[in-house]
Amino acid sequence: MIHNPDKQKLNELLVELANADAERPVRISGSDNEQEWFVVRDGFYFSALELSDETKIFKSLQFPASDYRYFKIEIKNHNKPAMAISKIGISTQIRVPNVLQEIHEITWSKKDSNRKTVINVYCKPANRIDRLRFVIREPKLFQRDVRIYATEKEQQESLPIGSSVKIKRAAPAPLIMRASLNSLQATMINLDESLSRLQQDHLIIEIKNDDNSPLSIDSIQAYQLNTFITAELYPERHYFMYCGNSMLSFPQYDLIYFQNKSPSDTKVLQAEEALLKTINVSDEFDGSQDRKLVWIGRVILCIILLLLVAQMLRKIKNATPETTPQAD
Repeated sequence: MIHNPDKQKLNELLVELANADAERPVRISGSDNEQEWFVVRDGFYFSALELSDETKIFKSLQFPASDYRYFKIEIKNHNKPAMAISKIGISTQIRVPNVLQEIHEITWSKKDSNRKTVINVYCKPANRIDRLRFVIREPKLFQRDVRIYATEKEQQESLPIGSSVKIKRAAPAPLIMRASLNSLQATMINLDESLSRLQQDHLIIEIKNDDNSPLSIDSIQAYQLNTFITAELYPERHYFMYCGNSMLSFPQYDLIYFQNKSPSDTKVLQAEEALLKTINVSDEFDGSQDRKLVWIGRVILCIILLLLVAQMLRKIKNATPETTPQAD
């Protein structure tokens, strides 16, 4: 139960809980007198999985804007162990409104069989997908459960020893999240952060039809949230931001430990269009010094190895006894 004494307009609650690979169906209700309860959001799944090393994580519960005095969160465990929830509250930090950009490199295929619809969504190249939007022509009224799977890379298996034949077998796709599609709500699915971080190029969406006719889907659209990078920048200094190179190392800054201390009036810098890097700019770090040091180290190592080999050959030569021929 959440008390909202000032009847603030809320559309999100933050949940602090133990990191766990589990998800449960959730219902959020609202009331002004704790007697009459009205639905705020129903029929969605809440996941406790976070791909991080932290044991305590924060998850967001989003719902339509409401100003009830009381909010009630019901998590259905279905005879399963409960989630270890520590706190539920309201964020006091200023939040930047979500801005979504459509990802155009999306293709998909659909197959209806055995009381379910299986949709393969492809994104070439792999990208972060935060939201999927379904344009459904018919039926007019529907409520369908959805499961989303993330595919794994193909695994090669060899036949018995002596055979050069290799067979590619796709690893089973693990279940990542559950959702629902309802004709009375926007036919959109916000992907869990644990899924969007994977930057998949292939998602499998399974829609449970039961005894109903399959959904007639005209199109599927994918969107990505704008990304903000928080950094402490000093005047009269040049800064360079690199992206798109998988060989770059991840920077380690102290700022990661002080996320809740960031000032509320942080300035937002607009980035220009990203350009393909072709030349080095003045004052830019290009790694040439590091490469020189690497080559110097390799040369020194080769010289040491040659000296060691020469020393070993001399020892072997000196240790070999000389034999003189004897007459019969």
